[in-house]
Amino acid sequence: MSGDWNALLPVWGSKAAKIALILLLGFLGYRLVRVATAGLYRVLDGEGRLRLEARKQRREAIARTLNRTGAAIIIGIVALTILDELGINVAPLLASAGVVGVAVGLGTQSLIKDILAGLFILLEDQFGIGDLVTVAGVTGTVEEMSLRRTTVRDFNGTLYTVPNSQISVVSNASKDWARVIEDVGVAYETDLGHAMAVLSEVSQTVASAPEFQADVLEPPQVMGVMDLADSWITLRVAIKVKAGAQWALSRELRRRIKEGFDRAGIEMPYPQQVVHVKQ
Repeated sequence: MSGDWNALLPVWGSKAAKIALILLLGFLGYRLVRVATAGLYRVLDGEGRLRLEARKQRREAIARTLNRTGAAIIIGIVALTILDELGINVAPLLASAGVVGVAVGLGTQSLIKDILAGLFILLEDQFGIGDLVTVAGVTGTVEEMSLRRTTVRDFNGTLYTVPNSQISVVSNASKDWARVIEDVGVAYETDLGHAMAVLSEVSQTVASAPEFQADVLEPPQVMGVMDLADSWITLRVAIKVKAGAQWALSRELRRRIKEGFDRAGIEMPYPQQVVHVKQ
């Protein structure tokens, strides 16, 4: 009996060494995934456009997905390799895993689509928390993002939960820069040169105001006559601003255009009806 044990010791010793090596390689592979994730952290932190909270949530979601996926793959490979070293036939296990994988895949197709779509949204930085977006027919501010879903609150306060797989087109009004465009109608009898001069002066005043000066990226441009309508001539002014500043500046610009035109005696026509009373 002692001879049998002595004969088996070298065999088990070599198997133990191989298993230890496999575990070591698996551990090193997982550490490599962690190092790659840490590098991705630094890349994502270097993008200054995102706010701190949005940047943190984005990088944690990406890192969590990559770490879990990498760990699952490595554990599966290590487990199958160890079983094969122990002399266990892994072919039936692989076949069973394939059948189970197909069944699970059929039942979780929408979930997988949501996760993949969410991963690409985060990686490509299509939008972030706090951005004003239009997704899946819903317009509002992004309040929360995950790999599976995005929550958007509209101007009325209604909160919408949108699965990421349903987001095919994204309209983001809060990314990089925006352009304020105001069309102003004047009467046909108006001196267009004078009207455009007033429009330029008003827009320059708004752009240089202390509350808007830091948000204006390019000087205002009076683009001239844009349309000859039935009852008025349309003039246009455009201002390039930082994303998110366009709404407040638009409101102030419209107010000052009305006041400036009133002071200059420039008529802004509006639809009127004349009623004749026949005795």
